[in-house]
Amino acid sequence: MTSLKSAAIPDFLAKPDPRRPIVLFYGPDQGLSSQRAAALAQTLAHNAPESIMRLDGDALAVDPGRLAEHAHAQNLFAPVRVIRVRDGVQSLMPSIKPLLADPPSDVAILIEAGDLKKGAPLRKAVEESNVAVAIASYPDTDRDIGRLIDDMVLSADKSIAPLARDTLIERLGSDHAVSRSEIEKLLTYVGDQKTIDDVDIAAVCGDSAAARLDAFSDAIGSGLPDAALDHLRRLAGEGVDESRLLTALIRHFTNLYKVLTLKADGETIQDALRSFRPPLHYRQRDALQIHAKTWSRAAVETALMLLYSALSDSRRDADLAPIIASRVALRLAETARRSAR
Repeated sequence: MTSLKSAAIPDFLAKPDPRRPIVLFYGPDQGLSSQRAAALAQTLAHNAPESIMRLDGDALAVDPGRLAEHAHAQNLFAPVRVIRVRDGVQSLMPSIKPLLADPPSDVAILIEAGDLKKGAPLRKAVEESNVAVAIASYPDTDRDIGRLIDDMVLSADKSIAPLARDTLIERLGSDHAVSRSEIEKLLTYVGDQKTIDDVDIAAVCGDSAAARLDAFSDAIGSGLPDAALDHLRRLAGEGVDESRLLTALIRHFTNLYKVLTLKADGETIQDALRSFRPPLHYRQRDALQIHAKTWSRAAVETALMLLYSALSDSRRDADLAPIIASRVALRLAETARRSAR
């Protein structure tokens, strides 16, 4: 099976395998798929845009043999090195199948598809072929976003303060293309300044995603299941994946456990909240102050066990991740609602 692991994708894009001229880009993050296809096309075409041909998948469905004709054609005046195909509603299999049996020798076929499930005919055919490769594009995790920040900041010959980096990770969403655009905007803003700090992040990058995550955690900790589900739907609709949602909840309940532990040791809730380094955002501080009055340490321990289990299960089975996240969110919100009675 030829489906690249995430760690191998950058090397393949920089130095593609000539024995595998057919490349399928698929997955829920279509912005990232398109960006990767564009990068690979530029590499294969040696930065010559005139060597790249674009074809529409639905148009090929009307004339399935057209793709193979272009792939095997010899044009001395305008040589085509790359053919980019955007998958449409109609099946591409009649166009791709002949090329899997008889691949072109000097033309690459790059196919951009949507979120193909395991077993989808196009994905299955590419993964089982020895002349093709499949590259999946999934929404970025915090680690992916951190790596993107580091790479882009380093390429710009700048550095970023650790706290500013953490803040930027929180404020960026899981859409790779959007994150890249926001980081580029930040780099343009700082100009010749060598170090990026919190002030720059606050000036350029909106904190709407972080605010919504805080509101989601607050609704659950406050025992408001309907509000929690509403936030969950909004965040999912904006591309925030379940891993990021559950990680935000884990962070909130870990902070709540610390507050309750310090309270048990004799500190006031206010002193416990002031002890955090770096200091908490006011949204998080206000929510923790309320939740510390209704949650017990034992209940928080149980909540964290459920959240870590849900995070592990969601990463093992991406198809079930939305259901897993919804169930644990509702369960914790109901726990908080009963405790507040």
